Amino acid sequence: MKKFVTFFVIIFICGCNTQKNIKLEGAWQIVGWKHIVADTVAWEFPGTSTGSDIIIWSKKHVLSVGRFKMDSTYNTNAVGGTYTLNGNKYEETLIYFPDSTQIGHKVTILTEMSHDTLIRMYPVKENGQIDKSNYLIEHLVRLD
Repeated sequence: MKKFVTFFVIIFICGCNTQKNIKLEGAWQIVGWKHIVADTVAWEFPGTSTGSDIIIWSKKHVLSVGRFKMDSTYNTNAVGGTYTLNGNKYEETLIYFPDSTQIGHKVTILTEMSHDTLIRMYPVKENGQIDKSNYLIEHLVRLD
């Protein structure tokens, strides 16, 4: 009986450490990024591209700045906006974006924590699922 109770206490404690405990505030470094198209890796970092990107979250705002090189072409990333996080559903409203037609748009991203790594997958369709034919997956680690 003692083992039985211990087992359920462990399950309860593990169950309490769910997605609602993701704390985004602070600085994060992207350590991996893949773009999947039709079940094939179209590009990845590190791999087919080099560079770096840092994302900084405050209570309500987010800023992402980075620079990547693919072949001989450099791409600069400078994105900012406001966000909400409800469970594993992250929604960001773009205020700053390289393509001005995207300003004001809302982006939905699925998030999860795996040990010390934040994993983000997008875009998310209206049904809450990733479009498995064309999506990105990011891996980030906390800097502070």
